[in-house]
Amino acid sequence: MKNCHYIVTHFILAGSLALAMPAGAQPNLDGTAHCGGPMGPAGMPGIMEEMPPPPFLHGLSLSDDQRDRIFDLMHAQAPTMHDQAKAIHKTLIELRRLSMSGEYSEARAKVLAEANAQAIAVMAQMHARTDNQIYQILTPEQRKQVEEQKTRSQRIGMP
Repeated sequence: MKNCHYIVTHFILAGSLALAMPAGAQPNLDGTAHCGGPMGPAGMPGIMEEMPPPPFLHGLSLSDDQRDRIFDLMHAQAPTMHDQAKAIHKTLIELRRLSMSGEYSEARAKVLAEANAQAIAVMAQMHARTDNQIYQILTPEQRKQVEEQKTRSQRIGMP
């Protein structure tokens, strides 16, 4: 259950879920995710919950200072990430409504699609920046471990 929450939270923050979600997909009506985790507004995990660290930190032994610095970085970006997730959600809803209305226009659809793409781009850039800031916190030995994990993952075909 904890692993499922970690995976769902990571993908939502990455914006991947917004891209992969089919037009008719909806969160459970009782406010829970399919794996049973709590959900906030718009079917997204509440930003007040603890945000999991990036997957590349899995298996690393971090010092208390490193954990605190990583938490501070992630906590600082949470409101902006949440705003971007809301923008993505809003533009998808508006595109869906537009496509099923008598007032459809290519120009409006293009504006909404571009707004959606911009929010996704901002979110991706934020993730890259934060991942790099976290990487800079790691010791040279920890960075070597991250590189070794990446090499092993690539050998078995994982991204």
